[in-house]
Amino acid sequence: METRIQWKGLDDDTIENCTIDVGSEGVVVTSKISGKDVDIRYQIMTDIRWLTNRCELSGYFRGFNIQFLFERNHRGTWIANGQPGDRFDQCEYVDISLTPFTNSLPINRLVLSEKEAREISAVYFDFTDRKVRPVKQCYTRLSANLYHYENIPNDFEADILVDNNGFVVDYPALFTRKSDWQTKESKS
Repeated sequence: METRIQWKGLDDDTIENCTIDVGSEGVVVTSKISGKDVDIRYQIMTDIRWLTNRCELSGYFRGFNIQFLFERNHRGTWIANGQPGDRFDQCEYVDISLTPFTNSLPINRLVLSEKEAREISAVYFDFTDRKVRPVKQCYTRLSANLYHYENIPNDFEADILVDNNGFVVDYPALFTRKSDWQTKESKS
């Protein structure tokens, strides 16, 4: 099934046009984020269990060029821009600061019960600080469509509203969904 979503980034005044193609072999996400002095394209590929295997980003943000390619090899090791990325080997997810989509990766992979919480590790692409680093995060499912997100150590937290597919509808003060549509057929 293919889903197309448009999000408005409230912090950086961006518009994201995202296509999520869920197929029999995995998920392929292709997106473009545009705004004043922002033009980022990314593609994320996962297996059928939503384990991230590839993340490619390119473009610019506030005058800085962006070019990243992170791929997980057959041993589960991250290769970051062609080099082994050992410090990321415990990371099962990617988190891109300019999009709410990457919250859908753990939400769909973890399949939490209500009131259940789980800590994860992610490769965090922080465009504001121009850093890529491993981070710890915690997701708690509060209800069918509401998740509590927090950084560890806790310097940020939010309650994120998602739809029945685990895609963000509202991420308070950061992102809001403008539109979406789905088709039954998948390209995969």
